Formats: sequence, structure tokens, C-alpha cells
Amino acid sequence: MNNRNEDKQIYIRKWQYEDADALFTLGRDRRMKAYWEHSYPYTQRKAEDCIQFLIHANPHRYAIYAVVITDQLCGWIQAKAVEHQCAEITFWLHHYDQETAILKSMLNQLIPLAFAHLDILTLYMKIPMEEIPLRMALLQTGFIENNETVPIYLYFLHACTLEKANIRQLKMSRPLLNQRDDSNL
Repeated sequence: MNNRNEDKQIYIRKWQYEDADALFTLGRDRRMKAYWEHSYPYTQRKAEDCIQFLIHANPHRYAIYAVVITDQLCGWIQAKAVEHQCAEITFWLHHYDQETAILKSMLNQLIPLAFAHLDILTLYMKIPMEEIPLRMALLQTGFIENNETVPIYLYFLHACTLEKANIRQLKMSRPLLNQRDDSNL
């Protein structure tokens, strides 16, 4: 199967001061404004202020990362601790279709970082029902769908669910000789 994402390197990373120019360029796309809760980077100076915030944001409240696709800054993804040990995931991508493979890669990278750095037990995301690729990516990364709030769907992932999946994966990857020792997992 020929996948358009095979040649794309997709990764999230911490923001850097050098990202100000790229953030300013991204800010020219006014669609970003609806998703951007920080000071909007509509000038070079504002972009530099945004980068300053993104680099120094409270690490107990924010897990904010730049999204890089094929060595180009293309957007951002964040988990923001809100209340009751929950964090909401939001993101924005410039000029990329909401392809399930890209979204899944971003989520797979964010999930362990968010649970490791934020004092949370649950990650969640609210999305409209029309966002089929995003809904598929969330389901493929282990999120549970709650459609009782249609037209907005709520997807959530509990830390204990993630831990159980990791334990199962660990058990399956161990050699058969060590099966007796698996009773402690």
C-alpha cells in the first residue's frame, strides 16, 4: 500500500527561540486564531513573546510542543491540565489534511509526555463528529469515545488504561523462559 506519509518525518519537540519566525509565518493563517489561546503572533514581536511563553509555560499545567513535519514547523499540540487531574488536548496544523497517520503519530508522542510531566490521570479531547480522521486516530491510540454529547464527541484516555496496555505489551514481548516471573505484573 502506498502511503503518502511514508516519506514524512513527523515529530513533536519543545519550542525553541528560533521558532519565532516560523510561528509568525504560521500566524498569517487566520484559521489558527480560533485554536490559539495564547497571545496571537500577528507581528514578529508578538511571535517572539509567544515563543517566550511557550518555552517558559508552567510545566505543571502545560505540555506544549511544536509539530515538525519533514523538518518544517507546521503547528502545535498541547495538553493543558484543567481540573480534577485531567488535561485537554488541543492542536493545530497548517496546510496538512487531517490525515489519520499524522494525527496518530502526534498523539502517540504526546500521550507519554503528558502523563509523565503533568499531574493527571486522564487526557481528553472534544471534537465535532465531522472530524472522522481525528476520531479514527484517537480510537487507534487507545482513547474511548463518548458520543452522548453529540454533535461534539468526547474522547478520553485514562492513565490506568495506558498502564494495563503497556503491561500486556511487556508480557507479550518477553521470552517464553520468563513466563513464570510474569505473575508479579
